[in-house]
Amino acid sequence: MKRGGPVGRLFKTVDEFPAELSEEVTALGLVTWLARGKDPARDPVLVKGIGCVMQILPEWRAGGVDYLYWTFGTLLMKQLGGYQERAWNAALDRALSPRFRTEGGECWPAEDAWCLPTMQVYPTAMCLWALSVAHGR
Repeated sequence: MKRGGPVGRLFKTVDEFPAELSEEVTALGLVTWLARGKDPARDPVLVKGIGCVMQILPEWRAGGVDYLYWTFGTLLMKQLGGYQERAWNAALDRALSPRFRTEGGECWPAEDAWCLPTMQVYPTAMCLWALSVAHGR
């Protein structure tokens, strides 16, 4: 890995979930900077980072499901507010709502960049966290 390069992935999922479909490290870094009081309106690096995150909204598509990124992105958008938060949250709802399963236990499928097939707690915890932040619960 090198600066500006793609993020790491689990060895077993790296081919199936290309890092180019996620800005999770960018989103986490921005959450951290904003929590420290940085003003995105005054910092061109933050503006660029926010633009990168906004280019990859949550979408259930082959190789692009990343619950960790979607959670970090939701935390970021909560801090930003406005049209960015509304656009992100609408995309998050479109991606997650139809995938919630009720048969065999209520959960989201273990089908993201960080899941192994037998995992159920992680995807459901991340999806519930993202949705609770997005909807203020």
